Amino acid sequence: MIHQYKLSGYNIVLDVYSGSVHAVDDVAYDAIALIDQGSSREQAAAALAKKYADRADVTAADLETVRKTATEANKAASDASAEIGGARDLAKQAGVKADTATTTAQNALAAAQARILDITASAPVTVTRTDETAAITVAQATSSADGLLAAADKKKLDGIQSGANKYALPVASTVTLGGVKPDGRTITIGQDGTITAQSSATAASFLAAHPIGSLYWCVAGDPNDQGGTWKEIHTIIGGHVWQRLA
Repeated sequence: MIHQYKLSGYNIVLDVYSGSVHAVDDVAYDAIALIDQGSSREQAAAALAKKYADRADVTAADLETVRKTATEANKAASDASAEIGGARDLAKQAGVKADTATTTAQNALAAAQARILDITASAPVTVTRTDETAAITVAQATSSADGLLAAADKKKLDGIQSGANKYALPVASTVTLGGVKPDGRTITIGQDGTITAQSSATAASFLAAHPIGSLYWCVAGDPNDQGGTWKEIHTIIGGHVWQRLA
């Protein structure tokens, strides 16, 4: 594409595609215009010879040189136009490929989002979704709900000996082994942990009459025979003085 204009006495020719700017004489200016308008080389040469017939410096050889130069310039412009057209086609093809890639990426994203939408969970696991991101959280376990083990609970578990279990001592009965609660009268426990059970009502009455901490004086005998735990205390009044310990 050629653009021509006159400025300050200069003949300016602009090749739009290549960006080249030329300053030419009148003959070249007219020759370029004729060829750009579609005139054949013969028609252009004839028109120029007629227009510049009165100029001695414009010969047939000069016109032929101008014609060749104009033809070459026109061909160069056409070639540049073709190259630009080809570049446009390549750019268009690249744009199509870019659109295809964008569509493919959007489809992949939509598919990924659809898969995320399919994620379900039940307590203590919860799933929250923001666009293409899914966040999965697990609640901490409580006494009434399942969940993750807290660090404090793990430390407590590590402190339990292997093989230990939760055991509550049952109350002893005629059919069940278990704990016995001494009443200090019919059943007593000595300092060494010995349990003594009184088998007679007399012994029980004796222990009832002499609670733990009381003193018992006798001429002879050992109150330990009646149950409980006794310790003899030195005395100067004669006989034996015993203090009940348990």
